[in-house]
Amino acid sequence: MAHSKQIEKANSKGRPLWLWLSLAVFTATLFYLMSAEDTADIANTTDTPLAPLVSTEWVSKQATTIEIKSQGEITPLWVVEIRAAVSGKVMEVTSRALAGENVSAEELLIKLDDTAYIAEVASAEMNLKDAILSMRKAESATKVARNQFRKDGIKPPNDMSLYLPELEIAKSAVKVAKTRLAVAKKQLNDTLITAPFEGYVTERAVSLGQMISIGDPLLRLVNSKTLELTVSLDAKRWQLLQHPIAGSSATIFNQFNEPVAEAKVRQAGGFLDQTTRQYKIFLKLSNASQQGILSGEFVQVQLTGKTLDNTLSVPASAITQEGHLWLVDSQGRLQRRSPTIISQQDDRAIINNFEGSDRWQIATIPLMSFLPGQQVRTQASE
Repeated sequence: MAHSKQIEKANSKGRPLWLWLSLAVFTATLFYLMSAEDTADIANTTDTPLAPLVSTEWVSKQATTIEIKSQGEITPLWVVEIRAAVSGKVMEVTSRALAGENVSAEELLIKLDDTAYIAEVASAEMNLKDAILSMRKAESATKVARNQFRKDGIKPPNDMSLYLPELEIAKSAVKVAKTRLAVAKKQLNDTLITAPFEGYVTERAVSLGQMISIGDPLLRLVNSKTLELTVSLDAKRWQLLQHPIAGSSATIFNQFNEPVAEAKVRQAGGFLDQTTRQYKIFLKLSNASQQGILSGEFVQVQLTGKTLDNTLSVPASAITQEGHLWLVDSQGRLQRRSPTIISQQDDRAIINNFEGSDRWQIATIPLMSFLPGQQVRTQASE
């Protein structure tokens, strides 16, 4: 028992020494790791970071002819809904009257029953003959009366003695009869429905054997030879045009941005649109079918504007969403400018030249991280 107590005392005396040795090793290891981390940080921060690489393009002051573009819809110059001028039964609907057919001017489309109108023409012709006969009788009576008074050497007392009122009534009756005959012939002619101009039949509203009344719709026809186009411009772009523009030419581009036709400005700027307050330009396309333009097509119109001397042509990508442009000075530092954009032409923006130089190096693809005065490296953009 005494011997075990002596062993415990010996162990209790050696334990603090073991703890102190462990603590010393841990502390030395910790200091070593901290020293190695600080050394690594210092080594990394001593390297000078490279300036960002920026794609640039040199642009110079130049004279630019402004091109103004606007979109619009091609519409036919003439659109008509052909309605019945007379009533009757539909006796014939030609194959040219079907929707989708391209018809010529005066081409027969529909034929109505004309029996009653032929009879009306015959009756009007007979009435005209009766009126002419009555007029000739009145002329003869007047002539006989004049000769009789001349033979007797007597002055006619009044017009009635010469049958002049009867003659005037007879002449008026002839005019009325001629007019009625003309109306009857027109009604007979209206039983033949023809195309008033060259175009496409877009709708047909009648069928064979159908009874129609005056004013009933028959066909809808749109002109295919002459088309028109209306575009709108705001005040800024309107001022860039070379006035007057009436009679000038404009280029028409299709949906693939390909030039497909030429148009003439018929009239422009006579009034402002009441809703948009924009200027309206009216253009006319002749021989549109030969140029491959169809009614209802959405196109882009390019008008030639003024020629401005002090301008720069820059890539559209160089203009930020905030409307800024980044320049690179001779020391390779960024400068931020707010350009005045005149117009957009394809993938280029036309802006006013900045004061101080006629040639500038611009960043073609600006980054969100750009800062004024920032040092950059440049490379020519492809």
